[in-house]
Amino acid sequence: MHGTVRASDGSGVPGVAVTNGRVSVLTDAHGHYVLPADGTFVSIRRPAGFTADRWWHRTGDLTDAPDFVLTPLEQTLPFEFVHLTDTHLSVPTAPQTPRRAASLYPEGSSTGQFQNLLSRLPEVAPQAQAVFLTGDLVDEGTATEYESLLRVLSSSARPVYAIAGNHDHMNGESSSVVSPNGYLTNSGDPALYEQHMGPRWYSFDVPGLHVVAMDWHTHELGLDAALQEEWLRGDLALVPEDTPWILLFHDQPSAAVLNVAQRPPVATFSGHWHTSRVVRIGETLHVNTPPTFFAGLDYSPPLLRRIVWDGETVTVHSDVVEPDTAQPSPVVSTTATVVGSTAPTAPEAARWITSVPGAAVRQGVAAADDDIVVGSQLEDAAAGSVDLIDRATGRIRWSAGTDASVKSTPAISERLVVVADVSGAVHAFTRDSGTLAWTCPSSDPYRRFAWGAPVIAGDRVIVGDQADLRSLDLHTGDVLWRRTDIAPHHNLCNHSAPLIVDDLVIVGFWPSPQYPLGIDLATGRDRWVAPGPEAAAHSAPDALKRLLIMGTGA
Repeated sequence: MHGTVRASDGSGVPGVAVTNGRVSVLTDAHGHYVLPADGTFVSIRRPAGFTADRWWHRTGDLTDAPDFVLTPLEQTLPFEFVHLTDTHLSVPTAPQTPRRAASLYPEGSSTGQFQNLLSRLPEVAPQAQAVFLTGDLVDEGTATEYESLLRVLSSSARPVYAIAGNHDHMNGESSSVVSPNGYLTNSGDPALYEQHMGPRWYSFDVPGLHVVAMDWHTHELGLDAALQEEWLRGDLALVPEDTPWILLFHDQPSAAVLNVAQRPPVATFSGHWHTSRVVRIGETLHVNTPPTFFAGLDYSPPLLRRIVWDGETVTVHSDVVEPDTAQPSPVVSTTATVVGSTAPTAPEAARWITSVPGAAVRQGVAAADDDIVVGSQLEDAAAGSVDLIDRATGRIRWSAGTDASVKSTPAISERLVVVADVSGAVHAFTRDSGTLAWTCPSSDPYRRFAWGAPVIAGDRVIVGDQADLRSLDLHTGDVLWRRTDIAPHHNLCNHSAPLIVDDLVIVGFWPSPQYPLGIDLATGRDRWVAPGPEAAAHSAPDALKRLLIMGTGA
């Protein structure tokens, strides 16, 4: 398979990367390229400052050599783009499916919401030069949704670079599966996505930055993991080593994916969790953004993020999107209230109001004696805080920083304050001064999203979820036991904390295992397993309720 990459004047353009999805090559001095005749698509890496009349061709449709024509596209440094994700575009006229009838997801975005946001980008984000859209573009993955999506994207005032998510592969129906990596997700088939959207992995350049887009879902399912990884290495091999790169992935990428690359990205951008999570792991900033048009499972508001690349650093700016169903055009606030705001006017009944360094969320505060402890987040950076407040006066007695947001309720012992941040790391601070006593690192900062609160039981801290439950020594932070066999890894944010009754730890329920489990506090071994939902099969309402328990029992 061969062809030519040309400029708008017809001359050949050298040094442009072309790929068949497996092998990548650079065009020669005359703009010519030669590739093995395999793969579903042939596509180009659009250079910084250029777009193309068509940047990909389906190989099965070709009758002549697949040529490409580059056209100039204004791009400057600093380069700002808007990060949107999990738009879940739904079409009201589409027939209801059994999956939708039982869905726990919101209805997703409407065509009007999505189209108005994209068309109004010059006023919503005046400096933005592009939109990076990281998956779950549509809600059920039907042809009707994709046809509507293409109309919406064509109305955008800025170029849109999109990737697939798991919902985009549903084809109107799906079943739950556990991936080879132990991840609970849905089955999928990428055929409809490819039919309407083209290649599922590709790359392009913007000023001073290489951008890689991949398909997390089929990689996680094992459908094409080796193929995507082979392509990634070949793609990066054609990029100068001193050129930074970023990764667009529907889910927060795991270490297994990033370890394939010859060098780490400066940042990754993802969604999937319907939460807001910004963490730094090594040299890489990982930005996980909540849905654009409805609230997140961690109580984050609908967000868009304006990302600025200045040639050296990635800077994050979070803007709240306020979609009003009575007005099809969403309103974007000028102040990112998710990041923090000025103290509100005190109501007459309030004894005191105290502003903490980060944003407030809906987790509880912890109280003991004269102390109130609250965690908060700084969503534009990998940072959070823990604050101890005097109960009588509202004065902050101490404030301690963390390397990631604290979105669960702290736990207080006689001497220590214990918190879990959203990377899964657990920290203990001295109660009297806020000095860091110990940190227990996350068991996997890539895949651990800690929303459940730590619970203190005697000299132990029980923390985690059904996919990774740990017992820590309260005084040292050492891991006493760890359970990773209770349930597969999943992305649904469960706010329930373990329930401690005497020497028993009770965990469960949703999304898995779908029943409570009693664990010995000292050993971490199972003591009993309650009957599963099948025991209540005669009562559909009871069975459904059993599946929906996401809070801690009392």
